[in-house]
Order: sequence, then C-alpha cells, then structure tokens
Amino acid sequence: MRIIFLGTTSGVPTKERHLSATAVVYDGGIFLFDCGEGTQMQIRKVGLRWGGLKRIFISHLHGDHIIGLLGVLMSLQVGGRDSPLFLYGPTGLEEYVQTSIRLMQARIRYELVIRKSPRLPLIKGRLAPATLSVMKKIIT
Repeated sequence: MRIIFLGTTSGVPTKERHLSATAVVYDGGIFLFDCGEGTQMQIRKVGLRWGGLKRIFISHLHGDHIIGLLGVLMSLQVGGRDSPLFLYGPTGLEEYVQTSIRLMQARIRYELVIRKSPRLPLIKGRLAPATLSVMKKIIT
C-alpha cells in the first residue's frame, strides 16, 4: 500500500501546498480521498494513471474537499473512461455532482455510482481500529 498526499492544506492553496486530496494505491487500484481544487494536476504530477482510479471518497462537502471533483470526472471522460466509477460521500454529494454536471453541460458517459458513506467507527473523535476492516469491505 502506498499513500500519496496530493494536497494537505485547507481553505486556500499556497505555492507549496494544495487543497485536500490523498491517493491510496492498493492492490493495483487507486482510491482517492477528498478532491480539493487542483487534484487532477497533482495526480498528473505524481505520475498516477487515470485508469487505475477505482473509488473516490469525499469526507464532507466543504469547498476545499470537493471543488476539484468535477475536473477529475471530466478528465476521466476526456481520457476515455468506460468503466463505472464509485463515489462515496455524505448526504448531498449526489445532488452536488448531478447539479454541477447539468449546469456545466458536461457529458459524462461512464457510469457514476454515488453512494452514501458508511459511518466509520470512532473512539474519542478518532478513527477506531475497526475502521480499517470497514474500508477494506468498501474497496474490495
């Protein structure tokens, strides 16, 4: 497993740091956690291949975690993606994605499967050890 921090700042990007996005390379696939502005450029910069993207997880609907999502979805379309893409996130994610696609008149021809994220086990506000087993069920 490789963890690649694509963006680690919040609110406003800087010259050195981009908005929130983390890629996890696991079992031949790429799993993207959050998708701040500039994520598609960072994916290119670190040399990840679009074809390996299996799932995108959005933690919450603040702009610094989601503004880059439509750019990623459109890059996948331009790149010829034809396999389904699974998106996981909070209530409102599907409305955000579908409304954005409609207003931008984007043509996404591959299937988008948008699911509400499961509640992850927390202990005192931190991810519990059981979280790993929940995530493995989602990504396999």
